[in-house]
Order: sequence, then structure tokens, then C-alpha cells
Amino acid sequence: LDYKVPVYGRNLVNDLNSLTERTVTTLSKPTRARVRDLATSLGGYWRYAGQLDKLDTYDQDDARPHRKDMQLFKKNLNARIASRIPPLLRAQTRQEVQDLERFFSQNGPGVRIAVLCRGNICRSPFAAYLLEQRAQQRRLDMEVVQAGTLPRGKRPSPANAVEAAQAFGIDLEPHRSTHISALDVSEIDLIVHFDPLIEQELHRVVREVPCPIFNLAHLAPRESAAAVIEDPVGQSVAVFTQTYRQIDIALDRFLDKAAFAWQQPASAA
Repeated sequence: LDYKVPVYGRNLVNDLNSLTERTVTTLSKPTRARVRDLATSLGGYWRYAGQLDKLDTYDQDDARPHRKDMQLFKKNLNARIASRIPPLLRAQTRQEVQDLERFFSQNGPGVRIAVLCRGNICRSPFAAYLLEQRAQQRRLDMEVVQAGTLPRGKRPSPANAVEAAQAFGIDLEPHRSTHISALDVSEIDLIVHFDPLIEQELHRVVREVPCPIFNLAHLAPRESAAAVIEDPVGQSVAVFTQTYRQIDIALDRFLDKAAFAWQQPASAA
């Protein structure tokens, strides 16, 4: 093919997701680095105006995919903003935890749980392996699978993730990432994630999600006023350890909900 150079295809919804995240983070934590990062992101939009970048879901002959994407973005934007406003966040947390308790009361042992993050190399592999291990220790019958929402498969976990996970008895060395499309979502009973952005990306890949979705951040000790367990990718071992500690505590509370509903002894934690 005779490609037009240097014209690039871009995903507008992913750009808007990234811009929203940077904007909210910058407003809540006004550091020079984040302000500079936001300015760089905004500066990149001149390529749209100059027609150097094309929207990969938009075509004049069929605007439906683009319209569907924008509707989904608007639908999830309020939830993502609300997850960072304390009064709205508290109400959201109560509702999500109640929904989780209802799920375990209506679905007995043998449930199949999928743990999702974006790249499936940092948060979801650690959480999935730890959840599987802890469930076995507490004799809670659940099957755990994992995946990422970004189409990047067969990637190993970063060295810092591997090192931090070892302190919790989890070996990430042999792990390789999997995309959500490799899972049969119709066989999943519950999807667990860490960030409203992950849920939004999930809906872009799987248009009709047939099972409940739970944000594990609602059970985690919060480092900020947000229902988010931050992605530690690219950070130090100390940051990975802090993130994994949040996940560790949240999973204990998660399993306590299952144990109570299934009349199993609760964790001392």
C-alpha cells in the first residue's frame, strides 16, 4: 500500500481517557511534572487540526462506531470523576460493597472470577495469583482468571514487579500477559478491577458484559481521595510494594465478604 506519511491513526476515546486522567490528577496534585505532562498532552492535539492524525473509528460513510464510542465515553466520564469526589465516592463505595455482598449471597462456592487491569503485567497478575492462593488457604472455592484491556499479549511483568511480589509470596517471573479477548466472558461470574478507566476500556472490547463488575479499590486503604489502585508500571520497587500492600488488604476484605456469605471462618485481618 502507498501509505500517506506522516499521517497516523489515533483512538480519540483513549486520548480523551488519558487527558481526563491527567487533568484530574493535575488538579488534585499540582506538581510541576504533572502540569508539564498535561501541557504536552494538550499540545499534541494540533495534529488533529492539521489532519496529520486520523480517527481510527470515524468514517463519513459509517459514523456509528465513532458515535457508539463517544456515548460510552460520556457514560463512564461521570463515574470516573465521581470516584475522585469524597462525598460521591463514599456513596459509590457503599453501593459497590453492598452489590458485592449481594453477589456472594446469591452465588455460592465455585464462582469464576476474572481480575483485570490494563496491561496484565503489574496489578492483575499479582492480585489474581494472591487471590487464588488466599482462597485456597481459607478453603473458599473460587476459580480465578486474569487479563488486560490493552491488546498487548505475552509480555512479562517488570523486574520491579517481580521483586516486590516476592515479599508477598507471589512469583511473577513466569507470568505472561493475556488480552481480555482470550477469555470467554460468558463463563465469568464476577469481574474485579482497580480503576474506572479499566471498566470503560472493558466495555469498548466487550460491548455487553454479562456479569457484575467490582472495583477492588473500594476495599483498599486509600492513598488519595479516589477509588483507584494506581498502576505502578515504571515506578520503583517501593511503589510496587505499596500498591501490592493495598491489593493485599483489599483482597482479604474481599474474601471476608465471601466467607461471611458462605459461612466460612473470616480472616483475622
